[in-house]
Amino acid sequence: MAKHYKDKTTVKPAKGQVNEQPSKTVVGETHTIQELVQRYVRGMEVEQTQPNYVDVDDINSITSVFRKHLDLTDLDNFKRQVAGMQATLEANIEQAKQEQLVDTINADSKEEAPE
Repeated sequence: MAKHYKDKTTVKPAKGQVNEQPSKTVVGETHTIQELVQRYVRGMEVEQTQPNYVDVDDINSITSVFRKHLDLTDLDNFKRQVAGMQATLEANIEQAKQEQLVDTINADSKEEAPE
């Protein structure tokens, strides 16, 4: 009986996984191993960035604004977010004013009503 030994000619490599999610790599905030080694060999200081810690209650409120570097696209998106928040706040303020006006009218009408 012939024995079947496993080697690189007889073993098929396992199928890998395909990542279809968008990349989370931020341009300008990472260096390749080669870049780090070249900087070290040349005597240049290897940058050690401090991580950004954001202390918020709602983790979903953390946006790209908390990143160290912003580009024009980030600023444009931030402008749209601020405009949306401003519109929401103005609508809430107007609604609160209307509710306060209704409460004032109701309180005045109760005072004037004979018992």
